[in-house]
Amino acid sequence: MKINLFGRLWIASLLVAWIVPAASAQSLSGFYVGIEGGLVDYTGSESGYEAALRKRGHNVSVKLYEQSIGVHGYIGFNVWRYANFELGYVDLGGFDAKISGSTTNFDALVDAIRDLQPVAGKGPTIAFRLTPRLTQRLNASLRLGGFYRISNGDIRLNGQRVGGVGEDQFAVFGGAGLRIYLWRGLSLNPEISVFDFSRDHPSVFYSAGLIYQFSFD
Repeated sequence: MKINLFGRLWIASLLVAWIVPAASAQSLSGFYVGIEGGLVDYTGSESGYEAALRKRGHNVSVKLYEQSIGVHGYIGFNVWRYANFELGYVDLGGFDAKISGSTTNFDALVDAIRDLQPVAGKGPTIAFRLTPRLTQRLNASLRLGGFYRISNGDIRLNGQRVGGVGEDQFAVFGGAGLRIYLWRGLSLNPEISVFDFSRDHPSVFYSAGLIYQFSFD
């Protein structure tokens, strides 16, 4: 479902690039602001989590809320041609896990869930973005950065909240997409970002956004 929706978004973005009168996609200079929103997919399945927990000795069933809405706002500066530096703040929603069953070691169960859970929550971001030119109105967008997460998810055992899913943590993220120039400094930016490559179940952010450049050539 999410892939179909994002595929339609990309098709719509390319149609916009084709229909809207051409705007210059030359390398820009100066400050810009951006906002993007979309669907966050906490990868993994309930059966997969259950199997992993049972291997650790916990006889439990898992109910996951596997998707959420994400928002990312940022300011950036063009440092050289198509190279850009960004500071922002992202909200990836809350990853909630409801656990039912029994365990002989409650603290170990909570720790195991925290080890398995994907990146969620909100916090500041820092990133480096490359935007090499593809056509007159179209640039690629390649982004690599870091995210200091402040988790806001819950762990519930037999209906009772027993803790949060993790503490403050730094994670690396990367994204790839397009920058489609619409009018003067305004551009459309569909993108796919992956948060925390090191985990078995990273979070994938399917987003679309707008960027406005204050100074352009």
